[in-house]
Amino acid sequence: MHPIKIALADDHTFVRSALISTIQSQIVVDVIAEGENGKELLFAIENSNQIPQLAIVDLSMPIMNGYETIPHLQKLYPSTKILIISFVIEPNALQHLFNVGIHGFINKTDSKFNFESAFREILQTGYFKNQHYLPQQKEPLNWKKNEFHGSITLTYLEMTFIKYRVKGYQIKEIAEKLFVSSKTVENYRNSLYKKLNINSTEEIIEYAKNIGYEKWDD
Repeated sequence: MHPIKIALADDHTFVRSALISTIQSQIVVDVIAEGENGKELLFAIENSNQIPQLAIVDLSMPIMNGYETIPHLQKLYPSTKILIISFVIEPNALQHLFNVGIHGFINKTDSKFNFESAFREILQTGYFKNQHYLPQQKEPLNWKKNEFHGSITLTYLEMTFIKYRVKGYQIKEIAEKLFVSSKTVENYRNSLYKKLNINSTEEIIEYAKNIGYEKWDD
């Protein structure tokens, strides 16, 4: 069997190197491109003058995260299978990923993972149907209208509040950006704390990281 051409994106160099080493210990691959974010990955693929059979992409990356990278890969390399590897395993987030066209999902906490089996299944059948696999819904979740994370659906204003808090904005500054009073923003915050069962800005930031975002767009 010829080496499988793969491309890989993960923002942690050590993790990326360890992942490549693990894969190469299990199956013959040709790593044609790699990067610490989606932008670097796409540039590396273009410069390789090759098309990857499989793109392995982390979700939480700076500059261009996994969510943003997927549509670019689909447009530029429609034959490439996309395998997401991440700590994010909220059911609705996974459903969204499969709805937009990924071919498999691996949890980063999965130990002693069999990449050879996963790669062969994706390339032969089109999907890696492990415990995280979800068939596409006929009525796809509207990711642009709401952010879906587990059983919690956040409103646009709640997501906006989180984004500004992650960026370090204070209540008054957020109020100015939203053209509302500080009291109104405090009400957003209190409602969000109750919904998420948290009590501090630190927990808000931790929640944001856990749902797969390290940097936010304005």
